[in-house]
Amino acid sequence: MSEFWVGGIKRVLVGKIEPGHDLLSALRKMAEDAGIEGGVILSVVGSLRRAVLRNVARFPEQLPVTDAERLYKEVEGPLEILSVSGTIAKEGGKAFIHAHICVSKVVDGEVTVLGGHLTEGCITWVNVEIALAEVEGVEMRRMIHGERRTSELFISPKRFKLNL
Repeated sequence: MSEFWVGGIKRVLVGKIEPGHDLLSALRKMAEDAGIEGGVILSVVGSLRRAVLRNVARFPEQLPVTDAERLYKEVEGPLEILSVSGTIAKEGGKAFIHAHICVSKVVDGEVTVLGGHLTEGCITWVNVEIALAEVEGVEMRRMIHGERRTSELFISPKRFKLNL
């Protein structure tokens, strides 16, 4: 069964990341500095000097997926960021970014497109612009799913305390 909750956009944060920074760390810092407890990545465009992409290479015999079933692919740039999408939620009191990235690279005069899970090691190059949206009305938390034993997004209506 799937769960859906309705919330709204509380505010949108826009910024840019200077060259030489880890993209995932910069997104996490922006979310933490802004106090975002739940949100979405609206847009990330720009370029990378280097990317590390993570993909599931094969289904595990049992969950959770471990590094034995994953492929980490290091790609040297220049790379164009075509898309980054994902969520921002609290895990253990800190901002947790779960995002996927799509990049392009010129190989032998042809454009190649690669994608995967955004990991540490994606180093910004020039003109990385970002937009994050903080959501309201729903609570977004990352926790270990009891059955699948994986870190997953749990969503619930936001609880408000009334002082009467």
